[in-house]
Amino acid sequence: MGPRDDVPPGVLPGLGAGTAAEPGGRRAGGGRAPARSSARPASRDREITTDRPVARVAALVPLAHLDRPFDYLVPASMAADAVPGARVRVRFAGRLVDGFVLARLDRSEHDGRLAPLTRVISPEPVLTPAVARLARAVADRCAGTLADVLRLAVPPRHAGAEAEAPPPPPAAHPPPPPPAARAPPRGPVGTSPPRRRG
Repeated sequence: MGPRDDVPPGVLPGLGAGTAAEPGGRRAGGGRAPARSSARPASRDREITTDRPVARVAALVPLAHLDRPFDYLVPASMAADAVPGARVRVRFAGRLVDGFVLARLDRSEHDGRLAPLTRVISPEPVLTPAVARLARAVADRCAGTLADVLRLAVPPRHAGAEAEAPPPPPAAHPPPPPPAARAPPRGPVGTSPPRRRG
């Protein structure tokens, strides 16, 4: 499976669209999760951003029938941090799950109501397009889910490492000097050493 040419910029290729789990515990398949008093997402009352208000998220749900990305609204307070590749937390089927932002879009293909992102865990874009394509290909080839492959492909978050300043880029080294001239072979050119007889 190769990368698709019809993927818009800012989208991690090879990952199609789905619909978000709605607030109140509605599942993507239309069924309802058991009612809970804590089913209300923390970001429900926040203002939604106007700049690419939809985040396509790969929720880390290991169920094969839910192995697709889902769309969520991006609250204005999270707009700068919810970049493609960032870790987020979303409400999915009545519970909080982690995931990765795959793309930011102007609108969703889903006609229903979208749930907002609950939290940006880390604004660091740890899921690169190349890793996303490879994870999707591995999941398809090995009959696994994208969530299972991403758990193994992307290292767990270490807040201390994120707080440290990134190391400076390596200094440019001058090109190596040309190799020293070899000493000419002994004896006349084109002759071989004498053979021993006997």
